[in-house]
Amino acid sequence: MPDLNDEQAARLHALAVEASELSRGVRLDELDAYLELIDGQKMAKAGFLGVGWSDADATLDRDELAASRVEGTELRVGEVVLTGDAPTLELLRLALLAAEREEIIVADVQNILLPEDAQVRAHIARETSGLAARLDETKERMRRLTEEMDETVAAGLGLTPAEHDLIRRRCREFPLSVTVESPRYVWSADRKRQARRIYQPGERFK
Repeated sequence: MPDLNDEQAARLHALAVEASELSRGVRLDELDAYLELIDGQKMAKAGFLGVGWSDADATLDRDELAASRVEGTELRVGEVVLTGDAPTLELLRLALLAAEREEIIVADVQNILLPEDAQVRAHIARETSGLAARLDETKERMRRLTEEMDETVAAGLGLTPAEHDLIRRRCREFPLSVTVESPRYVWSADRKRQARRIYQPGERFK
């Protein structure tokens, strides 16, 4: 066990708390972020927010919608063109995807509920569109936190820089490369979601 002084122990605790907060607050994809950010907002139908469309009788395909991107004042989904201001179209796209329908009749678009306030729509659009960059920033911050944790523990163990470097290099080799060197974060594709279980003493290993 590392022999940490009070300052090192306090710093290690602070790093752990920050890492926990980073994990708790991370948004993994644009739909998660959108649904979280619209919670509690006053909503209005898209038809009252200046949204237009080229063919009311057409249908929107979910896969084409997922691949679509707003360009200026247009959102082209297959042969259909939806029009409006960019933030409203960004949120309309997410709202339609959140409906989880494989096909959506264009005429139904006017009834999709979006935040009524234009400033709120603009804020949410910025938050969701910059999600990938912010997630990369979070991952980099987590990398720096874990590196400082390692440095603190190494100092508490009395390791020399050469010994610490040897451990780092060894952890990048198999099989440690797929165990201790590959922690599961909330954004890890292979993270496990396990239900909580309660065991009575001695039951777990029967």
